[in-house]
Amino acid sequence: MLKNIEIPIAMKYFFIFFMLGLLSATTSFAQIQDVNNKATNRVGHILLLNEQQRAVKNVEVIIDEIHYLTDFRGECTTKSRVTDQSNFRVVGYEIIKMDYVDIDQYMYIHIKTNEKVRAVDKVDSTLVNYTQNFNYIFNKLELEKQLLAEKSKQINSDIEAIIRKLKTDITFLEKTELRGQLNRLERQLIENEVAYETAHEKTNEVLARMKLFILEKDSLHSLANEKIEQVELEKKLIEAISSRNLIISVLIVFFLLGLASIFYRISQKIRKQRNELEEKVEEINHKNEEMQIQAENLKHANDEISHKGEALQFAFDEIAKKNQDITASINYARRMQRSLLPQPNALKEYLPESFILLRPRDIVSGDFYWFKEIKNEEGLKSKFIMAAVDCTGHGVPGAFMSLVADSLLNQIILFQEIYSPDEILNHLHNGVRTTLRQDASNNRDGMDIALCCIDQEHKKLEFAGAKNPLVYVQNQELKELKADRISIGGLQERSTYRKQTIGFEQETTCYIFSDGYHDQFGGTENKKFMRKNFNDLLLKVHSLPMENQRITLAQTLDQWIGHRKQLDDILVIGFKLS
Repeated sequence: MLKNIEIPIAMKYFFIFFMLGLLSATTSFAQIQDVNNKATNRVGHILLLNEQQRAVKNVEVIIDEIHYLTDFRGECTTKSRVTDQSNFRVVGYEIIKMDYVDIDQYMYIHIKTNEKVRAVDKVDSTLVNYTQNFNYIFNKLELEKQLLAEKSKQINSDIEAIIRKLKTDITFLEKTELRGQLNRLERQLIENEVAYETAHEKTNEVLARMKLFILEKDSLHSLANEKIEQVELEKKLIEAISSRNLIISVLIVFFLLGLASIFYRISQKIRKQRNELEEKVEEINHKNEEMQIQAENLKHANDEISHKGEALQFAFDEIAKKNQDITASINYARRMQRSLLPQPNALKEYLPESFILLRPRDIVSGDFYWFKEIKNEEGLKSKFIMAAVDCTGHGVPGAFMSLVADSLLNQIILFQEIYSPDEILNHLHNGVRTTLRQDASNNRDGMDIALCCIDQEHKKLEFAGAKNPLVYVQNQELKELKADRISIGGLQERSTYRKQTIGFEQETTCYIFSDGYHDQFGGTENKKFMRKNFNDLLLKVHSLPMENQRITLAQTLDQWIGHRKQLDDILVIGFKLS
C-alpha cells in the first residue's frame, strides 16, 4: 500500500515529529492535566480510593453541603453543579489528595483508611514500559517501511530512465555500460523489496507480542481472583473444623466433671464397698489415661490446623498483592489509553454544541472516539471528520484493538489524506486484515464504526457506517442513515461501503453511537433498553442544550441499570449543525 504513496518533504518531517510525539505521550498527559487542574472543570463522577488504590464503597461524601453515598464500585454521580473547585469532604476519613480527569469528568479522591499494608505499595511498571517500547518499535518500523518504499520508487524511476536511453541511438559501449547499471539497480530493487517485507513482518510480530503480553496480564488477573475465592473457601472450612474441635473439648471437660462427681459419691461408700470401689477406681484411672492420650492427640491436631491456617493466610496475602499489582497496572493503562484520546473540549472548538458520553464496562475500553479538523491548502478550516468506534470485545482485548484502530485512522486520514467516508472504511477494513494477518490466521477481530465528514462551507454531511448508523432530527422528525451490515475486519476479504449525504441548511441534531446503550439490560423486567426506546429518548431531548442532553442520557442509563452490572462499553456522541 505504501509503495504507491508520494509523500512531500514537509509531510516526511511531520511524520517523524509525530512519531517522536507519541513516545512522550505519557509525560505530556501529566503536564496537560496539571494545567487543566488550574481551571474550573465540571465534575460528573466521584471515585473514592484508599492507600492501596482500591475502591471504597458505602462511604458518605459531602460536596458543597450535599450528601452522596458511594456504590459497590466506590463511585457516585453528582446531581447539582459541581466543579473541581467545590468543597469536598469524606465523613470519617482524611483526604490525602484529589486527581481530576477531564476526559470523563471524574474526580479521584484518595483517602487515608489506616489499613494494614501487607505488600510493597508500588505500581507494576511492566505494562507501562512495554507499551512505551511497543510504540517506539512500531513507529520506527513504520518509518523504516515508508523510507524503503520511497527508495524503491526512486530505483524504479532510475530503471525507467536507463531503459529509455537504451532505446535511443547510442554506441555499443554505452549500451553495455547502461545494461550494467540496469542490472545493479535491479539487484538493489530486489534487496530493497526484501528489506521492506522483513520490516512488515517485524511490525506484525511486535503487534502479536503486545497482544500476547496484554492477554497474559488479563489471564493473571482472572487467575488471582479464582485463587482468592478458593482461599476464602478453605479458610471457612478451617473455621468450621476449629468450631467442631472446640465443642468436642467442652464435652470432654463436662465428662471429666461427671467422673469426678461419681468418684466423690463412691468415696462416701468406701467402708461398705471397698472391694468394688478399688475395681472401679482402676477402671476410672484406665479411662483417664485414654482420655489424656486423646486430649494430647487433639492438641496436636489443633497445632497442625493452626500452622495450616498461617500458611493459608500467607498464600492469601501473596495472591491479594499480585491481584492489587495487576489491577494497578490496568488502571495505569486506562489513564494511558484516555491520554491518547482527543480532549472532549477540543470537539467544541469546531462544534460548540456537542457532547461525548463514554462509559467503559471495565477499567479500559474497547469503545473510543476519533475526530480531526482538516484544513485546505490556504490553511483555512475545510472539513471535520468524526467517528464513533466499537472494537471487538471489551476490557484489555478491546483496548488493544482500539490502539490498532486509532493508528490506522491516523495513517489513512492524516498521512494518506483520504477524506471520503466510504474510502476511509474500505482502507480501514484492509488495514485491519493486513495488520492482524487474518488471511493466514484464525483471528476474526474487528470493529463497528459510524464515520461522518462535515463540510460547513457547502452545508452537507457525508456518512458511511459499518453496522452502526447515524441518527438525526430535522423539523421535530427523527431520521436515520442506515449502515452497511458488514463489520470492519474479520472473514470477508473485500468489503465496499457506501457513502450517504444529507444537507443541513436548517438546524439538524445528529447522533452517532455504539450498541452498548440500547443493548443494556435493566428495568423492572430485566430486558434490553432497545433501539426504539433509545431513538424516542433522543427525539425527546434533542432540543435541550447539549450538556443537559448528556446528563439526561447518563441519568436515564443509571436508573435503567440500577443495581445490575453494565454489560458492554457505552459511547454516544451528539452534535448540532446549522
